[in-house]
Amino acid sequence: MAACSPFQEFSSGKPLFMAVYVTVFVGVLFSTLFIVSSLYSASNSDNKKSLFTVGSWLSPSSSLPRPQVDVIGLQNQSTSVNISSDATVENFLTRAIWDLPSPDSKIPELASFRLTREMVGYRAKDNVIIVTFGNYAFMDFILNWVRHLTDLNVFNLLVGAMDTKLLVALYWKGVPVFDMGSNMNTIDVGWGSPTFHKMGREKVFLINALLPFGYELLVCDTDMVWLKNPLPYLARFPEADLLTSSDQVIPTVTDDSLEVWQQGGYLSFKPNIPKALLLDGAHTLESHFSLVNYQTAVFVRCGDAFPTWVMPPIWCRLDRMWFGHPGIMEGTLTRQPFLCPMDHVFEVNVMLRDQPFEEFGPNIDFREYSFLQNPRLPKQVKESFLEVKLCKQQSSKCHETNQTDRQGFIRLPMHSTQEMIVEFFSLYEDVKVIEFSSMMDAFQGFHNAVSERRFRNRVQGYVGIWCCVMNKDPGHIFYDMFWDEKPDWKPVPGLRS
Repeated sequence: MAACSPFQEFSSGKPLFMAVYVTVFVGVLFSTLFIVSSLYSASNSDNKKSLFTVGSWLSPSSSLPRPQVDVIGLQNQSTSVNISSDATVENFLTRAIWDLPSPDSKIPELASFRLTREMVGYRAKDNVIIVTFGNYAFMDFILNWVRHLTDLNVFNLLVGAMDTKLLVALYWKGVPVFDMGSNMNTIDVGWGSPTFHKMGREKVFLINALLPFGYELLVCDTDMVWLKNPLPYLARFPEADLLTSSDQVIPTVTDDSLEVWQQGGYLSFKPNIPKALLLDGAHTLESHFSLVNYQTAVFVRCGDAFPTWVMPPIWCRLDRMWFGHPGIMEGTLTRQPFLCPMDHVFEVNVMLRDQPFEEFGPNIDFREYSFLQNPRLPKQVKESFLEVKLCKQQSSKCHETNQTDRQGFIRLPMHSTQEMIVEFFSLYEDVKVIEFSSMMDAFQGFHNAVSERRFRNRVQGYVGIWCCVMNKDPGHIFYDMFWDEKPDWKPVPGLRS
């Protein structure tokens, strides 16, 4: 039997059928070549993706147009940036300052620039981080600020961006930047404008966000430069909770010391109110003012040698309101006498006010009476405590200022002048809290008449009014710090002595 050959059949067949067979055969051949070519091309494409990206391959959606982030606050225009996923970006958190990102790299997602403890930790050195902030209008200032610090070999810094345009620009210039989420306009907002004031509030929010991270924080405006590394100077004052500078354009001190240093120096004292003033007799205007006047007189005896007073509890016999009343709110069960709020007697707003030195002398700060019992009081304050007992100047032990008696008290001569008190306690300037067993007979006065006048001007404004006597117009009565200097003083409505 002869062998069967398809070519033989083709040759013996009709030309029309032979042409059909050839066409089909050529089509199958070209289809096969196309499929093989496509598979080879896809393989090469996969290899390229794994070579130029960090991490696993991109999803099919990566072939779509890249998402855009519009710059916030631009008028009639927008700036867009290419965004890549976290898995495909270089670690910008640890990159050295001024080290530019690769031109063919992609900027991280906007969320990657959110301020975090990790971000601060990468940049902090010796637990210190230096921060400034601004919008795109201040970019030149910011670059100048960063350049001066890095020229001083200070690199533990971060810049807060108040708009996306600044964030993008600083990223590509190699400046460590984070997003403040302020949605600020990119143009100069103008001094005194509502947006300008918003920037001031944003500074407070920024500080509040950074402090919980546990780092020492130095916050600067962008329109200043450091000509010298500030950190060694600031490190000289580890006891300070807060250091700040003013906008003075000339030096305020002639050396490198702080202009104002009032660390510690809390003055506390025990009221020791006689029981008769608290409990004897009816609760009348006269008995109320006798009790309150006894307590306010103590402050005249404090002087201004101590920068901060710890206020004692204030006892009152009569309540204070804004209308006439019989002594307590009718219908209540108020027991008399009672601990009254500080602002029933003292003008707290006046005590907090900065007043001219030439007229009122140095500022005197204060703390409310529970300050020393507050559980948040720093340990170094609690453990730095000195108790003072008054003694008669004739006593031999009264002048042993460098010794304590068996009970651990320091003895201070009665009727000491302001100058004597300052000299006496200069031996204990590192002590945080000084507690007097009593302030009665402690302070005799000032040698300097000008200092005394200033002090009197200040403390006279510290007390306010009691309000109010029923069916009287006016019905309020002024408290007087110096009532005991006026033998005929009486609580008379409307009379200011």
